[in-house]
Amino acid sequence: MRRTHTLNVTKATPRIGCSVDVSFRQDDPNTYYPTLFLTATIYNEGELAASALHGHWKLLVGDGALYFDRPIDRDFLGTCEKYLDSYCIEESCDWHREDIRFDVEIEFDYLTLPNDEERHYSAAYSYDTQSQKLKRHQSSSPTSH
Repeated sequence: MRRTHTLNVTKATPRIGCSVDVSFRQDDPNTYYPTLFLTATIYNEGELAASALHGHWKLLVGDGALYFDRPIDRDFLGTCEKYLDSYCIEESCDWHREDIRFDVEIEFDYLTLPNDEERHYSAAYSYDTQSQKLKRHQSSSPTSH
C-alpha cells in the first residue's frame, strides 16, 4: 500500500522539462545568409500544474559574453502544456562559421500545486557546429528550496 501511495504522489506532481532548438531560415530570398532563430520550450509532463514560473533564458557567445537575456514569467503551466519563446538573431551571417561558439542557459523557479512548494530548474546547452544543434551539457533536476 505504501509503495502504491508513493507512486501516486510521484505521478501527481509537476514534471517540468525544457528544450532549446536552433533553426536557420531563409525568410528573405534577397539576403545571402539565412536568419538564426532560437526557440526555448518549457513543458510540464506531470499530472499537476506548476505556478509562478519566474526566471530567464539567455544566450552567451564566444567566451561567455551576454548576447541576450529574456525573462520567463508565467502564472501557470498546466499538464501537457508548453511555454514557447523564440528569438530571432538579426544579421546572422557570422553564425555559419565553423568556429562559432554559443551557449544557452535556462533558469527559473516555480511552485508546485497544491502545497506551493518552491522548486528550481536549470539547464544549459552548447551549440555543436557539425550537427547544427544545441546539445544539453548540464542540467539539474528540479530542486526544492
